[in-house]
Amino acid sequence: MNGPVAYFASLALAPLADDARAELAAERYLTRSEYAYWKSRPSRRRRISFLGGRLAAKLAAARAAKAFQANVGDIRNLDVEVANSGHRYIRGMGVSRPIVSLAHSRSRAVALVAANSQPVGIDTEDALGPMRLTDAYFDLVELESLFELQAARLRWTVKEAAAKLFGTGLRPGRYITIQRKAGLALAAPRLEGHRLVVAANHFVGLAYCEP
Repeated sequence: MNGPVAYFASLALAPLADDARAELAAERYLTRSEYAYWKSRPSRRRRISFLGGRLAAKLAAARAAKAFQANVGDIRNLDVEVANSGHRYIRGMGVSRPIVSLAHSRSRAVALVAANSQPVGIDTEDALGPMRLTDAYFDLVELESLFELQAARLRWTVKEAAAKLFGTGLRPGRYITIQRKAGLALAAPRLEGHRLVVAANHFVGLAYCEP
């Protein structure tokens, strides 16, 4: 495949904890509807995570604009639309509506915008955050092979990213099992004609498709 299959952006949330800086960023980069939704969030933490996620999505979409031959101009004009399937799309790039996946932890927001018509998924976890290492989310084969918390956390991020790609969500008892072969391979429903690729590094998990 020529060129990137997806475009990534990451944003630290700490600066957005400053109310004045957050207000400036929201006024400058959010659409009117996004701004109204941001102001309506019931808690400071939710306002920070929403704003960080939308800013990361717009940054990733701006990087993807060249692949779609789209003249974005002001990234404020880019909007995130949620389809009935649960997938999110970028609106404001002309005729193209690339799929975008968003995630955030307490410290960071990340976004992944597809460079083609295939879905993508992303997740991020804090290095010291809580970890649900139970048989509700990991099958017995995985549990037997996980000897340290960091390995489990990386695996969790990939599971979450893959669940977003498939639009299923990560639910107790519905396993997305990761097996280590040459690298990371995913035992999950196949997308006909495409290969599912997963990766994890620094507690960010990615899932995307290659022809």
